[in-house]
Amino acid sequence: MKTIQRTLIIILLLSTFIHISAQEFQGIAIYKTSSKITMTMDSTKVSGNDQKELNAMIRKSMQKEYELRFNKNESLYKEIESLKNDGDSQGIEVIGLRSGTEGGVYKNSKTKRLVETRDLFGKLFLVKDSLENFHWKLEDETKQVANYTCHKAISVKKRTQKVTVLDENGKEKEEEKEFTTTLVAWYTTQVPISTGPASYWGLPGLILEMDNGRLSMICSKIILNPQKEVVIKEPTKGKVVSSEEYDSRFMEKVNEMKEMYSDKRKKKKN
Repeated sequence: MKTIQRTLIIILLLSTFIHISAQEFQGIAIYKTSSKITMTMDSTKVSGNDQKELNAMIRKSMQKEYELRFNKNESLYKEIESLKNDGDSQGIEVIGLRSGTEGGVYKNSKTKRLVETRDLFGKLFLVKDSLENFHWKLEDETKQVANYTCHKAISVKKRTQKVTVLDENGKEKEEEKEFTTTLVAWYTTQVPISTGPASYWGLPGLILEMDNGRLSMICSKIILNPQKEVVIKEPTKGKVVSSEEYDSRFMEKVNEMKEMYSDKRKKKKN
């Protein structure tokens, strides 16, 4: 009888351990975003006060809250619907930054897949690609974020982009220009999963703070192993494209807007 009791106790303990292990890496992290974008306009056409007001509205429109649902291999980063900005931003939306507003940003670190919804001027795209290798450089510096000890990591990205410039005669022309962006991440090994906000990942712990030069994302709260299962659904809505295809469409739209603006200025002069 005692042998049977011991066996039952061992089975119960093993069942409990397996359940705890299965739930170990589940959780929800809340992030707040803020923008560093500043627009500089022709001071002969736009007053200093108007320029300050516009930049203030842009920064306000980018102050949002996101939820990152995660388990050992998957994560979904999505804007919190009930906290979306109201009409205070007066309809201002920074093009190219409306990412994950519908289905979110889904990452799978095991299969190295990225699936992300992006809204470009009201048209929804579903970007499917491989996860980017950020080539992180781990630093010795540490700090506290959301009551967790975080370690610093840096990644330097270089990209070439076509830009419009004026030649010696004052005429517009396109030329390729190289841009360098320094990404600064703060991750915690206390939550040992390789994911973070938006498309960022690849560190030996959850990224709690991310700064890409234009936007900062800071974790304010983490809920580990909630009683309810953390459900992660891969986005499915939108026209399927790769990252390169989306970037190409984005630049086409930007150039269209530039041409429209240029035509309006010419009509006003005439």
